[in-house]
Amino acid sequence: MAHDRLTRELADELVAVAPGRAPAIGAAPSTGTGSSVETAAAAAVAPAAAPRLSRVQPSAVQPPGTVPAEPGTGEGPEHRGAHGAPDGQGSTAARLRRLLAPVQFTFAAAGAVGTLAALFAVALSGLSGWLIIRASEQPPILYLLTAIVGVRFFGIGRAALRYLERLLLHDAVFAALTRLRGRLWESLSRRALSLRRLLQGGNVLGTVVDDVDTIRELLPRVVLPPLTALAVAAAAVTGIALLVPAALPAVIAAALLSLVAAPALALAADRMSAGTEQSLRSGVLRQVAAALDARAELHANGVCAPVLDAITGADRAATAASQRSAWAEGLGQGLTVLACGSAALASAVLAAPSVLSGAVAASTAAVVVLLQLALVEPYAGITTAVRQYPALRAVLERIGEAGVLDDHDAKASGGLVPVEARAGGRPGIELQDLAAAWPGGLPVFTALTATAEPGRWLSVTGASGSGKSTLLAVILGFLPAASGHVLLGGRAAWCPQEAHLFDSTIRGNLLLGLPEGRGRGQEELLRAALADVGLAPLIGRLEHGLDTRIGPGGAFLSGGERQRLAVARTLLTGADIILLDEPTAHLDAESGRVMLAQLRHGLRDRTVVLVTHNPADIADADTRLDLDQAAAGHGPRSGVPTPSLARG
Repeated sequence: MAHDRLTRELADELVAVAPGRAPAIGAAPSTGTGSSVETAAAAAVAPAAAPRLSRVQPSAVQPPGTVPAEPGTGEGPEHRGAHGAPDGQGSTAARLRRLLAPVQFTFAAAGAVGTLAALFAVALSGLSGWLIIRASEQPPILYLLTAIVGVRFFGIGRAALRYLERLLLHDAVFAALTRLRGRLWESLSRRALSLRRLLQGGNVLGTVVDDVDTIRELLPRVVLPPLTALAVAAAAVTGIALLVPAALPAVIAAALLSLVAAPALALAADRMSAGTEQSLRSGVLRQVAAALDARAELHANGVCAPVLDAITGADRAATAASQRSAWAEGLGQGLTVLACGSAALASAVLAAPSVLSGAVAASTAAVVVLLQLALVEPYAGITTAVRQYPALRAVLERIGEAGVLDDHDAKASGGLVPVEARAGGRPGIELQDLAAAWPGGLPVFTALTATAEPGRWLSVTGASGSGKSTLLAVILGFLPAASGHVLLGGRAAWCPQEAHLFDSTIRGNLLLGLPEGRGRGQEELLRAALADVGLAPLIGRLEHGLDTRIGPGGAFLSGGERQRLAVARTLLTGADIILLDEPTAHLDAESGRVMLAQLRHGLRDRTVVLVTHNPADIADADTRLDLDQAAAGHGPRSGVPTPSLARG
């Protein structure tokens, strides 16, 4: 039994125990992959870099009761990947168009130059054949000079054009993917509480790194080669029809076999191995990331061997899929070579009567024969493209779940929702008949009314799935309120349950929370924040003080020290309202009690919203907000007074 996300990542099966409660709206759904069962009670995970600020913008108030429209869909969050956005709307072609829109001219230029380079290669082979045959007749050298210059022109031109194509193609692809990575990370950080499925475990690594790298590898192989092959085939058929019409049937047959039969054969033999390989490789990456994160727990419990065996098995499965994919590729390429070679031989046979009759010169027939052999390279590219297209489509669909490739996302999500300010600039936070729902879903809670001010904490409790993360999403502006109001007296900063600590120094981690332009008095600010969270004695004992390294994920610190450091980083944002998400979740009772006592002393001048499962974390003086009583279908409807919801 475990609350820890890293432990859950390595489980074969996850079962949420919540007697008497149905899965709450807005909880993360089952992903249904492999043998793992992601239950509806999986908690939202933070994006893990630095605290998120929600700036108050009184001049741009979101109208009460508005929720981003989801036209054309009637599905609830359970069908939306638990992040309130449709799962990858739009066709693959539409996603490719939006992905390449910023570099469309560069990408189109790369395609044009690549097609020209392929035509130069075909022309080089044909002209070389003509020159060899004509030179064997030993004519005066002047008759050959034009052909000699042409061979040099096409040879040098092919190399130059191929180099230029690579420059343009890589420039376009890298520019598009750099922008895509930025948009992905922006989407993950901007909608951290709503993009739950992407934010579980190693999926961030898999999406931002592995999936984008997969697009980088597949995009040049899938999009341009078919266009180049079709253009070259059309040019070859047209040219041979003008030179040696008798050989046209062989040329057309070779084109059909190479452009249609060979890709179909490779695709049938592949049996989706290319897509399976990419999926398995992504799974291996996630498993390795999870195992590395939980290495200490695995070693302490003596279960490293089973985990390594599972990763090795997954890697072997990916290798087997790669081998099947390579075999299918070879089969399609072999058919292409056979078709072009047979067409060359057939062209010679079909052109022979014309050559013997003198209607066609022998050197011209040689051009037709060698042209068939030169067509192998552009024709082979379409086999690779068709075989790898399903893998590209799958990875684009996965990335599309973040909404960065959909027109819908740009219109519907639009970043943070402006949060209203309290009247008269009063400090604190006020909830007025607040209700929230994920787009297309039922209300998560209704009619929440509570107030917190400096010195009087607001403690939010409730079972898993009752809406605690949803409430934080509304306060931070990640999700608009369905009805009612959230009023903030200043800025809000969120300290997630598992805030990421970088493998750097204490100072380096703290500086992430310090706003730009706050360089003066930096040392005093850092030490004051550490004192507020009870870390001043620790810093005093360390030989290097603030410049002490804390290891990967803060491994050199205790659980309580890591949590305090994360809270200190949140305080440095200068926010007036601090949102603490389960600060004692991984601490023993005594450590949690001591840490909260120190936090209450250090945060006495700030407004604090404490989200917790632990009743011991709640002080008698706190305003208590019990979300179980406000859960959809159990609590009062919006607009009905609910004095029992906020107690104290």
